[in-house]
Amino acid sequence: MAEMFVDRVSAGKIYNGDEFDQKSPLEYFEHGIGASIMCEASRDYLLNLLRMYAEKGEKYTFAYLKNDLKNDMSGYDKISPFQQCKKNIKIG
Repeated sequence: MAEMFVDRVSAGKIYNGDEFDQKSPLEYFEHGIGASIMCEASRDYLLNLLRMYAEKGEKYTFAYLKNDLKNDMSGYDKISPFQQCKKNIKIG
């Protein structure tokens, strides 16, 4: 999920150039079809990261993500891809 988040931010910076702002990845996600085919827990986790990025910025969000990757504060890593995704993710 971290890679998907970073890909969205990076692609937004490349494609939007000077028009990019920290809300761009969230706006693109909200208007795209990707969310409709994602597992609920994955969609919620990514959406929360994108909202955090839009509201608190890159430095804060990347620090959170790095910490979550090390310590699984959100509990996202405990979700099995073979189980139904109906877990609330703790974030931020």
